[in-house]
Amino acid sequence: MPSFTSSGFSRRSFLRTAAGGALGIATGGALAACGGGSEAGSDGAVGLRAAWFGGDDRHKRTVKAFEIIQGKVPNTTIKTEYGGFDGYFDKLSTQISGGGAPDIVQMNFDPQLSDFALRNALTDLSKHVGRGLDLSALPQVDQANGKVADKVYGVSLGTLVPAVMVDTTALASLKLTAPTSWNWDSYADFALTVSQAGGGKVAGTEDASAYDHVLLVWLFHRGRPGIFAPDGSVAATEADVTEWFQYWEKLRRSGACVDIKVQAAHNNGDHPTNPLVIGKAALALQFSTTLGVWSGITKHTLAFAPMPDAVSGSNPGNYARPSALWSVPRGTKNVDRTVDVINTFINDTEVAKALGFTRAMPNANALKAIGTELAPAEKALIAHTNAILAKPLAPAPRVPKGGSETGKILKRNAEEVAFGRTTAPEAAKKFVAEIKAAVGK
Repeated sequence: MPSFTSSGFSRRSFLRTAAGGALGIATGGALAACGGGSEAGSDGAVGLRAAWFGGDDRHKRTVKAFEIIQGKVPNTTIKTEYGGFDGYFDKLSTQISGGGAPDIVQMNFDPQLSDFALRNALTDLSKHVGRGLDLSALPQVDQANGKVADKVYGVSLGTLVPAVMVDTTALASLKLTAPTSWNWDSYADFALTVSQAGGGKVAGTEDASAYDHVLLVWLFHRGRPGIFAPDGSVAATEADVTEWFQYWEKLRRSGACVDIKVQAAHNNGDHPTNPLVIGKAALALQFSTTLGVWSGITKHTLAFAPMPDAVSGSNPGNYARPSALWSVPRGTKNVDRTVDVINTFINDTEVAKALGFTRAMPNANALKAIGTELAPAEKALIAHTNAILAKPLAPAPRVPKGGSETGKILKRNAEEVAFGRTTAPEAAKKFVAEIKAAVGK
């Protein structure tokens, strides 16, 4: 019987490596090419390490999945390492640079996937596709989004689409119902209506000015390919970003969105601190996976609404991307066995049942295995995701080498505006200049 061990990353252990880890990604050149995670015994037994981030439910389900896999992939033991998002990629950068990375690591879609791949930090899995790694159950969009420079560096663990989260309990108490469609202007109008009806107790919306995934939709509506162009240059203009910051300034002045002090407490990405979760906002611009997570940490009933459309209604700006991916650090010693584990993770029916919807909408085979007895949040997730996939999609945004700090740069400049320490035009100019410097274009 295979053995099974697990250990949790503490927040403190993440933060201890943050300063050095950031250098592993930010400096030029390839990262060190030593994985150092796996161990092979003389009897053919292989010990692997797998690492990921997420909440308690994801941890429990993923540990269970790897426990199942150990019984299906012969002579394999898997040590699991997991924790919160804060500091995860800094730690991973340090591990890869030092040759001590796990064999299987959870990777975010861009900016992290492209940035790690372009820095020669990940293993190209292309030769394994169809030869031990079966991706046929994944949506075509997810298969494509696992590639960087036409090489496979990530295996999607679920399909993710942007979504507005709606606190229907809060709205019902105010005798309001969220529209089924809106543009940016009508979104702001409805948020103000909520705030006025709430009498200061609940705001209409969170302040999403620091969210790069929402800025992307805004840019799509203005005909941009995203923050970056396909050639890696910066596509967002100072005028685009100035309008973005001014849009949220207007919502703050009117009272349509939460106070920046409430929002800033959440801008590190922790789910329990989101203004909607703590009852301070009725709307939140998030991703589809959020419904299941938040339904477990609030007593209110939540629902999906579509992202705001372009003001003209001519460009929906929808896109789909992997919720997360498995990647293999460059230098991992037992790539074949690691691929066997990843293939079992995404294709085995027993594993699919153990995982459920912990990483957004699962692939087609996993959905069949899970069956039709679903929770309301799971049914809503499938319906919303399929509705988006049925529409014309913008290409999922890719990030060039050096672009992994874009989210942090946006957050810093957005908060400077929100706290009144600078103007929207000044912050936009600084944002564009900083990301140009980061990518060298």
